[in-house]
Amino acid sequence: MTPAQTSHQQSTPMNLLDAARAGDLPAVAAQLQAGADIEQTDARGSTALILAAYYGHVDLVTFLLEHKANPNAHDKLGNSALMAACFKGHIGIARALVDHGAKVNAVNANGATALMFAALFNRLPIAELLIECGADVNAVDDNGQTALSLARGQGHEDMAALLQRHGAQ
Repeated sequence: MTPAQTSHQQSTPMNLLDAARAGDLPAVAAQLQAGADIEQTDARGSTALILAAYYGHVDLVTFLLEHKANPNAHDKLGNSALMAACFKGHIGIARALVDHGAKVNAVNANGATALMFAALFNRLPIAELLIECGADVNAVDDNGQTALSLARGQGHEDMAALLQRHGAQ
């Protein structure tokens, strides 16, 4: 590699998706200002919003939502930013997403909902939020699993009790 190539690589700005993954709000803002598509996707179909949600960058999620990122966009497996937040346990992000219109009963390619992710990983505050926002506690995925069966299968009795109090069978 020549010194000129090295210098060029070091000065190349971070692209939108890398910046979102890293939680670099100024770089994301610069990319959007330069005309980057807020809904562009990586090889897995993840948008900047999905990446920011997964990696726990609440300020960046809020920024992207305020700049009209689609709260219901999903990757190639049907997983949304809300599902990512539930998977990783980011309550502030889950709240921001539902406040901006994320569909709590959306399903991924396997029929799983955000509540199922919350139940599987025992994310009680997120499950409570989703239920308050109308999550279907009796939704069934493609494998016949419900949030309740997933919680019980993992030994999450407190989650199972919460779901049952809200009508899960």
